Parts: sequence; structure tokens; C-alpha cells
Amino acid sequence: IVSEMQQVFRSIDDVQPEEVQHFFDSRQHLMNHVLLTDLLNRLSATSLNGMGEPSPALVSVGTRVLAELLSERVRPGPREITTAWRAVASVGITDLGTLDELARRTKRILHAFDTIDFAFAITGLVSVAQPSPSLRSVLTNACAMFQGQIPAATPDSLVSVLVALRRS
Repeated sequence: IVSEMQQVFRSIDDVQPEEVQHFFDSRQHLMNHVLLTDLLNRLSATSLNGMGEPSPALVSVGTRVLAELLSERVRPGPREITTAWRAVASVGITDLGTLDELARRTKRILHAFDTIDFAFAITGLVSVAQPSPSLRSVLTNACAMFQGQIPAATPDSLVSVLVALRRS
């Protein structure tokens, strides 16, 4: 599967969403959390490499891959959730059902995040333009959990994210 994925993403400048969609459709049932996370990372890189808005086809594929990563079959952990939030921001995933499920999963494993994972995940949460009540709930829980628990060695980026969260 990895070699097939590398073939689909052979040139980051020439990724065809339809080809990615076909690959995903044919291999979805064989993919585990590692492969789905790798696919999301590649979609994020493809999206960030483009100059304009992500194409609707790329957003559609990204949404489907994210939904599969969040399925009961896969059971993502903190690293996968971190990648998912980065993909939400970079690919432009806006499907509210998928975002709410991601928020629910984030809330469920919030205690398992290390500071770097937490920074990425919360930055992803903050990037959602119109958060639903469940997304707001995750932000509230995250703030409550980490307020006053910032280690001295924490990167400035995490501190700035927490300060921004506190203001909002």
C-alpha cells in the first residue's frame, strides 16, 4: 500500500485528486491508523503546496480520509488526532459532522496529548472559523486542563496558543 501511495503522490506538483480518490476507494478497508495518517499528511502537503484555495475534489478526498481515520474501526490516538487537526486547517475540511466527531475524539483523549501534540491540536481547533458547541466544549476543556500546568520548557508557540484561547 505504501508503494502505491508513493506512486499516487509521485510529484507533489501533479497530484490528481481523482487518482487519490480511486486509490483510497480501492484500499480503504486495508488501511490502518498509520497509513491513514500518512495519507492525510500527504494531502496536507499537496494542499499547502498549491497557491490558491484547495480544490473541491481535494477537500472531498481529505474529508473522506479523515472520516475513516475517526471511524470505530481505526481508533486514532493523540498523534493521529494532531495530524487530523493539521489536515483540517491545511486541506480546508469544513464538514461539520466530521469536525464534531474529531472534537469528540479529541475530548476523549485530551489527557494523552504531550505539549507538542496539544499545541498542534489546539491550533487546529482555533483555526475552525465557526466552531460548533462540541468544538467550543473541547476548547473549554482544554483550557481548563492546561491552565496553570504549562511547563517552564514549553515552546513559546504553545504559550501563545493558550493565551489566545484564554482571550476567546
